[in-house]
Amino acid sequence: MAWQLQVIKGPDQGVKVGFSGSSIVIGREPSRCGLVLSDGDVSRHHARLTLYEGRAFQLEDMGSTNGTFVNKSRIKEAVLLNPNDSFRVGSSTITLLWTAEKTVPLSLAQVLKIPFAADRGYIKLLIGALFSAIPLAHFLVDGYRYRLMKDSATGMMELPEWDSWTELLVNGFLFWLVQLIYLFIPGFMSIWFFIRVVRQTSNVPGLPEAGLMLSLVLFLLCLFFLPMSWAHFAATGHFSSAFQISFIASRIKAVGARYAAVLLLLAAMWFMLAMLSLIPFVGIIILVVLGFYIRAVSSLLYGELYRISLDVSFEPAALN
Repeated sequence: MAWQLQVIKGPDQGVKVGFSGSSIVIGREPSRCGLVLSDGDVSRHHARLTLYEGRAFQLEDMGSTNGTFVNKSRIKEAVLLNPNDSFRVGSSTITLLWTAEKTVPLSLAQVLKIPFAADRGYIKLLIGALFSAIPLAHFLVDGYRYRLMKDSATGMMELPEWDSWTELLVNGFLFWLVQLIYLFIPGFMSIWFFIRVVRQTSNVPGLPEAGLMLSLVLFLLCLFFLPMSWAHFAATGHFSSAFQISFIASRIKAVGARYAAVLLLLAAMWFMLAMLSLIPFVGIIILVVLGFYIRAVSSLLYGELYRISLDVSFEPAALN
């Protein structure tokens, strides 16, 4: 079950593309657009259609030359669309249709192979590993992870190019900031109570130990929410989306078993990497290279989980 965008008028009439993620870009640039048009009046990145807060479709123009039109009126800001509404970009008219086709997720084994099967995949992995080893360059790595999640949330399961460096830095900083906000309070509480346990400075017996256990539970809960929060932020492009707790919880619930399986798999991979990093001399190289590989794979998995979780939200009944 999924929505499709279909071109009903224009040079690409009859073209259909599945819309099973949270957003899709329409334009002439194949590397960044989910619906690629040959229409000469369409800009490279012309318009974006987004599932808005899991309840409605939002259409926005991306600064195109010839504009985006709904009901013959050029839109100047994002507008909400109803199912089966049509809109025009350039000389192409596009409509949103419901199909009975079910989104089929990739197996975990298939996702693990993507970095090696991608065009110039080994080079992209080495670039990421290099940046991972440079202090402060982790913002570029986080920006790349943001891009991986954004692409995989729309079904583009591949390694993108390393380009648009300013965009990587900005999105990487915001990506890191989401993590900081989620983990700062439980992390601070854990350290504070741990010090009290070690020093035995509390006047209330058992209070530091109970506080430490509570803060650790809160820390693990935040870690559990963080991947879907990242994916929601990346898919929508809105920083505040990372903190829509009720919506994020509903997406986790929609893919609960697979979500838990992915987190357990990644935890096992990080544990094995930690063991390998203890190997003398080459351990640090293994840690850097395979560490970025795990980050890339996890980003693909988080984006795909988010896309799968939206299947329920895409059903017409859920949008009424």
